[in-house]
Amino acid sequence: MLIKTTKDLEAEVYREVQNVHSYDTPELITLPITNGSETYLDWMTAAVHKQ
Repeated sequence: MLIKTTKDLEAEVYREVQNVHSYDTPELITLPITNGSETYLDWMTAAVHKQ
């Protein structure tokens, strides 16, 4: 599973995955975005903050 979020929501996403995942120790890693389409990154930020 790949989940995309923003840094300010990372801890909340980690907690939720740990709460609902069937594994005792799910693989949770953070990969930095070093480059990307500005329009896509703007859209992603807006989309995750709508929730």
